[in-house]
Amino acid sequence: MSTTRPTLDDACRVYVNRYTMEHVPDWAKHRAPGGGYYAPQYRTDEEWYTNTKFPGEAGNPQVPGTSDCYTTGQTWPLGKWLNEPYQWGQPTTAWQPTHYDTRKAALCLADSAELNLTDDPKLVSCEECVRIIRQLVKVATQ
Repeated sequence: MSTTRPTLDDACRVYVNRYTMEHVPDWAKHRAPGGGYYAPQYRTDEEWYTNTKFPGEAGNPQVPGTSDCYTTGQTWPLGKWLNEPYQWGQPTTAWQPTHYDTRKAALCLADSAELNLTDDPKLVSCEECVRIIRQLVKVATQ
């Protein structure tokens, strides 16, 4: 199936759930299950557009006949998590989990197999949190 790739303007009008530093969808304004807030996946809409496969394009693994796009190559210009919802032009800080948030985040991350403590040693701020996370990951992956 061959289709014409939409223009950047058309893609931005249709795909309102993209999350860039230029466009914040409604879902990104709410706290994530792990305790922090999602961060923009790309710096600009153009960067999102360049890294997106649209329906009918080669490399889009979405179900044929659906209108879903598929993004890859997220650059995470502010990191993956924030302390507060992102607002253009406002200062923001990377999310630093508390003990309670760390427990919740460990369960969510272990469940989705995203946690790798060796890749991101700053994920937690204390030895007790590291111990809890390792224990939770061990239980969740058994």
